[in-house]
Amino acid sequence: MHACGHDGHTTILLAAAKYIASPACQFNGTVHLIFQPAEEAIGGADLMIKDGLFEQFPCERIFGLHNMPGLPVGKLGFYAGNFMASADTVKITITGYGGHGAHPERTVDPIVAGAALVIALQSIVARNVPPGETAVVSVGTFQAGIASNVIPESAVMELSVRAMKPEIRDLLIKRIHELADFTAKSYGASSVVEVYDSYPVLTNSPEETDFARALALEVFGREGVLESVSPMNASEDFAFMLRERPAATSCSAMARKGRRAVAWCTTPATTLTMTLSPPARRCSPVWWKNTVANLWRRTRMKKSLLLWLALMASTSALAEGGKEIRFGVDPTFAPFEWKDPQGKLAGFDIDLGNAICQQLQAKCVWVESNFDGIIPALKARKFDAILSGMYMTEKRKAQIAFSDKLYNGPVFLVARKNTLQGNTPEQLKGKTIGVEQGSAQETYVNQHWRPQGINIVAYQGADSVVRDLESGRIDGAVLSGMMADYSFLQQPQGKEFAFVGGHLQDDTLFGAGAAIGLRKDDEALRQEINGAIAKILADGTYKKLAGKYFSFDVYSGT
Repeated sequence: MHACGHDGHTTILLAAAKYIASPACQFNGTVHLIFQPAEEAIGGADLMIKDGLFEQFPCERIFGLHNMPGLPVGKLGFYAGNFMASADTVKITITGYGGHGAHPERTVDPIVAGAALVIALQSIVARNVPPGETAVVSVGTFQAGIASNVIPESAVMELSVRAMKPEIRDLLIKRIHELADFTAKSYGASSVVEVYDSYPVLTNSPEETDFARALALEVFGREGVLESVSPMNASEDFAFMLRERPAATSCSAMARKGRRAVAWCTTPATTLTMTLSPPARRCSPVWWKNTVANLWRRTRMKKSLLLWLALMASTSALAEGGKEIRFGVDPTFAPFEWKDPQGKLAGFDIDLGNAICQQLQAKCVWVESNFDGIIPALKARKFDAILSGMYMTEKRKAQIAFSDKLYNGPVFLVARKNTLQGNTPEQLKGKTIGVEQGSAQETYVNQHWRPQGINIVAYQGADSVVRDLESGRIDGAVLSGMMADYSFLQQPQGKEFAFVGGHLQDDTLFGAGAAIGLRKDDEALRQEINGAIAKILADGTYKKLAGKYFSFDVYSGT
């Protein structure tokens, strides 16, 4: 595999390390060579900073090198100022009302609304961004539906958003939120906008860039230096480092030209040339000796120089001795975790995590992860624990450990007030009950209620269940109690509805409540978290936080 030139970067940095450590270098000082992980995955530079990089390895300046196919082989390129764009991935979910394609008048078509939004998004760069500024809003994926004769419940698109200035980036995100909301509502649908995988603009410090360029001219001559290369819309998580310290990154061509063109660095067609550019090859004996020694002498540093390269590897674990807990979270599940219009994490789980960290006098760091892959990511040590509405099922208990219970997460029957007498099969016989397709609730009613003469209707999404409950098409709905309470019963449209009877019990299907997931070998952290949970339960913090979102006791589920 070839990932963005990191194999080339690794080779160069290892050669540099070998030379600096040799007697021939005669270097008197300290150089930190950092093989930073996960550039393209979860922003390894940001994680290293949060992991205490600059506290463990103090430095005054940072210098980096990036492989740049397309540059003439044998030259180093420099640029002072905003060099690489910010990058955001934006996910937009348009939710309508599904149905049969033969009767579109009975539906709210999310595909039509989504298609209109795709067109509307093109106006942002054309009409909102000042001419001459660099900005990109590209729709890369659009997914909806599974059959030609079915209008789906929702449509999902993902965007790549890039800008060369922070204020332009903020404008793009603001307009995406506005257009998504307006366009969806104009078609009778609703929208949710999520922004994640955000990298800032990479801004090279003019002083550090000029200094590095001058040294390159000394070592390689004018024929080996491109004094000013063009900025580009690619992004680089080295930008997180540049926000912390004065820094500069340079570019070098490592890729060999094929029969047609130079392959970009993220493709398997890229081949690193063994007749590498003189700047890259000479990093070991000449460039390091002159650059590091001269830099040390001219700037009279009292600390150290951090030389940084983005390399592919696994993420680092919790900094030794650091008071920090990294929680994995999928912020797409309100009211437990979501992002507010400003892009900040919010929700019951987020509040609980911050309260736990406060008890432990630790800093909470939230690492976003898709829920489907959150357990593998925990095992790969990309974070320390999972706090993302995870219920303790037997299958999950076989994979990871859990803290003490955070909340019960009960399942209830919901109906219009005074229309149902209870939630036993005898009381519901002949009634029509709605449930979300593919959910544990559907399995429950199919096992316990359908054989007793209760009509069960499965819907593609919980929103559709609630709509038919409101319209009277069904007599009741089996829903997650916490979701139903927050998203429906506490809202104006839910005032005429209520829970019927107690919560439905089946630990095999519904689990034994939600908790924090941890690696099985991290018993010490599990005990610390359990102690913090006990304290916030005892001092009233838990009750106060739960009261922000729910109208019933979510810890006991009653």
